[in-house]
Amino acid sequence: MLKVTILGRPNVGKSSLFNLLGKRARALTGETAGLTRDTQSALVEHDGRTYEFIDTAGLQKDKELLAQKMTDLSMKTADEANVVVFMVNARDGLMPWDMAFAKEIRKKSKPVILVANKSETMEDNEPVLMEFLKLGFGKPLLISATHNKGVTTLIKDLAKFAQKDVLEEGPKNDKLRLTVIGRPNAGKSTFINALIGKEKLLTGEMAGVTRDSIEVPFKYKEKECILIDTAGMRKKAKVTKTSIEGQSVSQAIDAVNQSNVVVMMIDALLGVEAQDLHLASYTFEQGKPLLFAVNKMDAAEDSKITLAEVKKRLGFSFAQIKEPIILPVSALKGKGLHQVMQTAFKLFEKSGTRLSTGKLNTWLDKALTKNPPPLSRLKRPMAIKYITQVDTFPPHFVIFVGGASDLPESYKNYLMNSLKSDFDLTETPVRFSVRTQKNPYQKDGK
Repeated sequence: MLKVTILGRPNVGKSSLFNLLGKRARALTGETAGLTRDTQSALVEHDGRTYEFIDTAGLQKDKELLAQKMTDLSMKTADEANVVVFMVNARDGLMPWDMAFAKEIRKKSKPVILVANKSETMEDNEPVLMEFLKLGFGKPLLISATHNKGVTTLIKDLAKFAQKDVLEEGPKNDKLRLTVIGRPNAGKSTFINALIGKEKLLTGEMAGVTRDSIEVPFKYKEKECILIDTAGMRKKAKVTKTSIEGQSVSQAIDAVNQSNVVVMMIDALLGVEAQDLHLASYTFEQGKPLLFAVNKMDAAEDSKITLAEVKKRLGFSFAQIKEPIILPVSALKGKGLHQVMQTAFKLFEKSGTRLSTGKLNTWLDKALTKNPPPLSRLKRPMAIKYITQVDTFPPHFVIFVGGASDLPESYKNYLMNSLKSDFDLTETPVRFSVRTQKNPYQKDGK
C-alpha cells in the first residue's frame, strides 16, 4: 500500500483533491481558509494498487498555538508517507510560504510530486507556472480538483511508486468500529490520542477544535478496530445545516450510523445535559450499543458523587437498557482507557450474537409456559407460532403470531426482556418484530 500525504498552504484545494481521490465528499470544503484541522485518510484501490491518501491542515507560519499544532501535525504525516503531494495555487503564483514549506519538505527526503491546483484555464507554458520551478520539485502538474482535470495523470505518476496489491474489503461488521461522540470539549480527541499513544488528533482548550469525523485504524491487544473521532455536537438551535459546524454535526451523525459501538464522552465537570440525552436516544434508535465514559474525573471534587449524579440522570432516560454502562475516565491522565476498550469489544461481540432457530424456539416454549399469552380479540388464546433471528448489529428477532390480532405491547416487552435476560443481551439494543399469520380459510369475525 502506498501512503500519500497532501501538503500545502490553506485553501489551495487539498481537501477537494482528497475528496476526489477518495471518491466521496469526506473532508469539509469551502471558501473559508483552514477548514481542515485534523489529518484523515482514505483507502482507494485503483488498477490493482492500493493507496492511502492523507488529507492535512493547511501549512501556516502563524504564532497562534492552534495553527502551530495544525502545521506540526500535518508535517508529521510526511514522516510516515511514501510520497508527498505538494499543492500550490496556480492562480496565486509562487508565494513566500510555498518556498518556506518546500524547504522543510525537502528535509524529509521523500519523493515529491508538485501539483498546481485551480489551473482549469491555464496551459503548461503559462509564465506564472515557471516560478514554481524555484521550489526544486520540477515542473508542476496542472490540476483542477473541482473540475477533475489532471487527476488521472496524478494517479499515473503515483502508480510509479506503488506495487500491485489489491485491496480486499471485508464486511462492514468484520471489526469493531468505535465512534466517540459528545458535546464540544468533552475530551473525545484526547481520549483517542491517549489510546493510540501519539498525538494523531488535534486537541485544545477551545471548544470545536475537531471539525471532520476522523477514522483512526488501531490494534488493541491484537484486535483490529477503527476509532472514529467526531466534532462536538451542540443544540440544534445553535447550529445551522449550511454552516461549517452544521456540516461537522452531519458527519458525526453519519459516523454513528456507520459504527457498531458508540462511546459517549461526558464532561465530569459539566454533568449530563439535554443534548447528551438527545444524542444517546438517537444512538439507541439506530440500534447501536452505547457506553458512557465520564471524562476529566481527575478534576472532579468527589468522584463518587459525580458518578452517582450521572447515573441518576441517565437512569430515567432509556427504557431498553436497565442500567446504562457508565465508566470513569481521565483521558489526560490515561486512566480508565482499557476498561472502555474491553467493554466496547464485549458490546461488539454481543451485538453480533447469532442464535439458532432451534435454540430460540426452545426458549420461546419456556417463556410461554411461564407467562401464557393473552386472549385475542376473539377471546381465544393467541397462537404464537415461532421465533427466528433475521439480522445482527443489532440482533433482530421476528416472532410469528397466528390470527389477525396484534400482540399487545406489554406482552411483546415481556418476551423481549425475557430473551435479553436469558441470552445475556441486556447491555445491547435488540430489535423485536411481530408478524401475524392470518388463517386464509377463516372468515372475518369468526
